[in-house]
Amino acid sequence: AAAGYRLVLLPYVVETILDSTSVADVWRHQVRWARTYRAQQSFGWFCSVITHAVAWGVLSVVVTSGALVGWAALSVAITCRLGALRGIMRLLRERHTPRHLWLVPLKDLAYTSVWVASWMGRHVEWSGQVLRVQRDGRMVPVTSPDGFMPAPAAEASR
Repeated sequence: AAAGYRLVLLPYVVETILDSTSVADVWRHQVRWARTYRAQQSFGWFCSVITHAVAWGVLSVVVTSGALVGWAALSVAITCRLGALRGIMRLLRERHTPRHLWLVPLKDLAYTSVWVASWMGRHVEWSGQVLRVQRDGRMVPVTSPDGFMPAPAAEASR
């Protein structure tokens, strides 16, 4: 827009399908994305933790040692999360996803672990290469001082 181009929203939803074949592939993909985002938008990425409602609900159960108020907070968090998602699905006229809504709290907790992992390093694996995410978001190959490129973890363990 700043360059003078007109911005237009598509009249349909673009779907993507990951070619991941295992949970480990999905994990590597999500951590790669999260570490890249964190490198480019550290403050915003840090603040995004407030959107992890299910994790906060679980934490409230733990902090209150299972008291009723903790369970109530978890219930409110899950209800609000699922209610918002149902509203979005209605707007998109999505009729198939509701049968999978019971998985959303589990997915949210898994994504909270991705958020935590994003802060625990700068190395990622992509297309069989080990890369380091620079502060500006660029990814550069990881090499040792002698120029040897280490094999990805999956190949090194074979």
